[in-house]
Amino acid sequence: MAYEIVKAEGFAIATQGEKVKVVLEANLGGDKINQFDLDKVTVPAGGGIAWEVPGLMGPESTPEIEGVIVGWKPVRSLYLTSFQDAPGTPPNCSSDDGLVGFGDPLEKGIEERRDCATCPMNQWGSALDGNGKRCAERRLLFVLRKNDQIPIMVVVPPTSLKNAKSYFLRLTQANVPYYGVITRLTLSKVKSKSGITYSQIEFKVKGILADPDVEMFRSYAEFWNEVIKGIRFDPELVEPEA
Repeated sequence: MAYEIVKAEGFAIATQGEKVKVVLEANLGGDKINQFDLDKVTVPAGGGIAWEVPGLMGPESTPEIEGVIVGWKPVRSLYLTSFQDAPGTPPNCSSDDGLVGFGDPLEKGIEERRDCATCPMNQWGSALDGNGKRCAERRLLFVLRKNDQIPIMVVVPPTSLKNAKSYFLRLTQANVPYYGVITRLTLSKVKSKSGITYSQIEFKVKGILADPDVEMFRSYAEFWNEVIKGIRFDPELVEPEA
């Protein structure tokens, strides 16, 4: 399928260029950003198909989120106690980068750093129902929309990870970087084998950016990825799924 080549018209960085990064660097002043500082968007519960996006006048309901992905990072959190049974309880273990976790996932009474790849709680079949992983992986997407100076953070839950990974692989197959396309995120209602209805993120390409715009977003993405490295993931802001 041939996609339309589009220009980054309407994007703030298309008209302001390097000024956006200069302003960000000046206003940050070397300060670190965590996920409390960014507008966060999560998948609605119960199979909802509309996003709730923070805005100046309050949350705005929209059927889609459209923009350029300028960065992403995998994160993990492990709850051995049901969130419904003990809301507000911190996770037994969590990871800022999806590679190294810190906590006591095996309940040995000692909090320590662990390799996520070899942790028993991150193996298929470790979930209580035996169908998945006990440790929940999520992907944080940083999406720059038109007119925005900084991206919003979209939390991709475990049930949408397959779609996210497939989308990134399709971009790779087409030899297109994630910051080289305008991405559209919508929601679909899905029912699990056990009859539970939930929402799943659908990823689509609206258009492939023209080469000059790709270079512009590449530069912005490189800057933002340095910011992302310092973003601390706080699992309390991402409630575990039921």
